[in-house]
Order: sequence, then structure tokens, then C-alpha cells
Amino acid sequence: MSRAAFDWVLAQIEDYEEFTTVGNKKEGRSQAPVIHQLMVFLKHIGTEGAGANCANQRNMFGIGEGTADCYRDRVMRALMNLRSTYYTWPDKDERKRLSRKVQRKTGFPNVVGIADGTLFPLAFEPETDDAPDYKGRKHTYTLTVMIICDYDRKIRCYHSGYPGSAHDNRVYRNMDIFHHPDNCFSEMEFNIGNSAFPTVP
Repeated sequence: MSRAAFDWVLAQIEDYEEFTTVGNKKEGRSQAPVIHQLMVFLKHIGTEGAGANCANQRNMFGIGEGTADCYRDRVMRALMNLRSTYYTWPDKDERKRLSRKVQRKTGFPNVVGIADGTLFPLAFEPETDDAPDYKGRKHTYTLTVMIICDYDRKIRCYHSGYPGSAHDNRVYRNMDIFHHPDNCFSEMEFNIGNSAFPTVP
């Protein structure tokens, strides 16, 4: 993560109300700076395997297990609080604006989003009966995630949790956007994707 990206995330969450409460109510101590709590959170989600455990974080940041858990939970709630601001399907007016951008660049009219599946690697083999299903086409244990972004490269919709062997078309056909297109598109609007997706009327 670049320093500029880190600073941007910090600016989005530092005024979140949970960061203004007293850290230890019994002793009346204030919380650690938000920048410190964000670093603990990023260390946790950015390290796979044993490196993400509490002992590793305690050694790096000099904090207790409960404190590490508290910091991570606070930052997660602060980020989730931003969901409605940064993760939304475009409304009618925005869809028109986005589709005009696509048409100017590619010649395709009425395109709202670009859909594609991607694989997220897992650190370990899943401890489930269907573990072999998580071995995707790249022969490692993965999750298949369908992502729809707009022309500005902003993620507008995603669907995760399918094993790595799941075909992109299967995941897309299980999304709400596929089953209820009237909630997401005006007449003649559509998403585009590669050959994994059949033409849908």
C-alpha cells in the first residue's frame, strides 16, 4: 500500500465516532492515535498464515491481544461505515454518464459496467469436504469472485465465496443483478464481459 493510499484511508476514517471515545473506561485513558490502529488493522489483513496472528502483532506493535483485537474491530467498523458512500450501484443519471464515456472510447452504446471474475488465493487448503473444488484453473486453492466495475474503474458490485473451480458464468448467474436487472438497468442498458458470459436477452 502506498503512503498516499494510506493517508487517504486514514483521512476517511479518523473522524469516525468510535475513535473519539475513551480507550480504557476504567482508567480513563484516551485511545491510541487512529494512525496506529489503522496500521495494526492493515498488518493483520495484509499478512497470511501465522504472521497475521495476535502474537505476531503484539511483538511488532507492543500491544496486548485484547488491544490488537479492539483496534482491528474499530477500524473494520469504521471502514464498513463508509460502504454506502463508496460501494453503490450507479443511479439512472450516473449510468447515462458512464455509458457515454464507454461509447466515446469503444463505440459500444449503453454499457454500464464491465464484469469479470478473478481468483483470490487461499493460504491453506480449506478444511471442508469440498476442498478439491477450491483448486481452480491455476492449481492453487482459491475463491472465485465476480467483480463489476464502471468505466472509472470503481467497483460497483461483487459476489464472493464460490470455490476456485466455479465458472465465471455460474457466479454471475447467481447474482442479484442477474435475477433482478430492472433494479439496476434502464431499457437497453447492460454490462459487458468476455467470452465466459453468454449473451443474455
